[in-house]
Amino acid sequence: MPQTLFHIQLMAIKFTASWKFVVHTETESSMKKFVFLYNSNPNEVPNDDVMDVWMVWFNKIMDSIVEMGNPFTDGMLVASGKSSIIPEDRNPISGYTVIKAKDMDEAIAIAKTCPGQSGLQVYEAVEM
Repeated sequence: MPQTLFHIQLMAIKFTASWKFVVHTETESSMKKFVFLYNSNPNEVPNDDVMDVWMVWFNKIMDSIVEMGNPFTDGMLVASGKSSIIPEDRNPISGYTVIKAKDMDEAIAIAKTCPGQSGLQVYEAVEM
């Protein structure tokens, strides 16, 4: 019988005094994290039909999702100690999701199934 290597990670749960043991198989621990940044107007509120399509997609990729993410409102640019609102025509990012995949090719394959019509950006989140 082949042996499976397990990694055990001890995590403190925020705002509680409890501890949680998380067991990762070798396959899971070799997965990388990728961030999807969705392109569209950050203040656009989708109708129910659009949200239904997105929820079907999220359910299809649920096994890959690390963090569902959230939509964004107006962005702020902070540089050299000053801040300013990013104009809507220069801020196409409307939200994000974090997924796990074995490599960029797999992350892109998942991204290609996204129902968004304005596209999305895919970045690997490098472990430090």
